[in-house]
Amino acid sequence: QCQYCSYSCRLKSSMTDHTRTHTGEKPYSCTTCGSSFSRRLTLRRHMQVHVRTEEFMCTECGASFGRKDRLLQHKRIHSNVKQYKCTFCNYATHRKDALKSHTRTHTGEKPYQCERCEYRARDKSQLNGHMNIHNKVYICRFCSNYFVGKENLNAHIAEMHARRVGENTE
Repeated sequence: QCQYCSYSCRLKSSMTDHTRTHTGEKPYSCTTCGSSFSRRLTLRRHMQVHVRTEEFMCTECGASFGRKDRLLQHKRIHSNVKQYKCTFCNYATHRKDALKSHTRTHTGEKPYQCERCEYRARDKSQLNGHMNIHNKVYICRFCSNYFVGKENLNAHIAEMHARRVGENTE
């Protein structure tokens, strides 16, 4: 069973792949563009982007794709067929991943853990938005040094300006 959620499987390789959805580990890198992926199969599919032997074009809007499966996924936007339906409310979508994220608003599941604090998110994009907090530049009010992430600023103040902090709070 997964250490982060209730998922279980028989194959160790499947569990490894699944665990990476929580940890964000992406050990497979594209040698052409540097994109990284959690699964070898996803990297193989991605590599097709760089070998455009045939373009697949949407007849409705002209969008083009390097892979047929991407075109078919895109075409669902035009069809109004929303095959993935929420079991808790009337929400429906044409994207399986969107339904999975939406369902977590009902279940409260937040499988994506921030590596730098206790924050948890229901999907990767929500976690990525949160990461801006840690990547923001902060300026020390005592010495004007710059720090990336509020926790780094706070550690600096505690170490370098502890006496001054005590003076300012009294």
